[in-house]
Amino acid sequence: MNDRTDIAQLYDQMGDDWYFETQFTRFDKIGKVLRKYYRGGNFLDVGGLSGKIGNHYISSAGIPLDSYFIADFAVDKLAIAEKVGFKTIFWEIGKTDPLPESFFDLCLCAEVIEHIFDTENMLQSLRRTLKPGGLLFLTTPNLVQWRNRLRMFFGKSPYLGNAPSINTQLDPFINYQHIRVCVLEEWVHLLRACGFRIVETTGLYSRAARETRFLGKVSRFIDHFFERFPSMSVQLGIIAQKTGST
Repeated sequence: MNDRTDIAQLYDQMGDDWYFETQFTRFDKIGKVLRKYYRGGNFLDVGGLSGKIGNHYISSAGIPLDSYFIADFAVDKLAIAEKVGFKTIFWEIGKTDPLPESFFDLCLCAEVIEHIFDTENMLQSLRRTLKPGGLLFLTTPNLVQWRNRLRMFFGKSPYLGNAPSINTQLDPFINYQHIRVCVLEEWVHLLRACGFRIVETTGLYSRAARETRFLGKVSRFIDHFFERFPSMSVQLGIIAQKTGST
């Protein structure tokens, strides 16, 4: 699903409570990382939808609501975010660049970049909107996570990897919305090429707060174990700092 209108409609229909609950462990880990790196100033949440998840980051990282900006292109979600006090920016990545220059101290871009064709253009926009020394926290699926090493051994497509079509797929565990799914070292290389210095890498995984099924508990245990090894974790987290003064 590479058409932005279709993606926006999908997110407009998505229940944010359901999304937050089913991927709680990822949002919880992001909140902990933000608490470590947020030192005040303006904060940008790229792809922040209605602010439901933003409320969790406000609580866990101590980000003031009046410093919290959400950039997205899902219009209905932005309208909801504005009603509860978030500042919003309509951003169609690759078409416009409405982000103010040298304005933000910390930007979060969680599970967005894998949907983008021109990733360099997006990263350059984020670098431009950061203040000198500002930080970017990028998260994205990991092509070679532990589960995919097993799946590909048995001839299966990578979990959360892209599909051959935007209309149909056989395997429910691949994602036809994803365009760019890659490995840690390639994302690190791209960030450096776009004017960032790597500060830290971390692993993440997406699970509900509680798991009752036996196989689910086993898989969750393995996800949690590999969280400490980013190159094999389900999702990658990279904290990068803007270099230079412009």
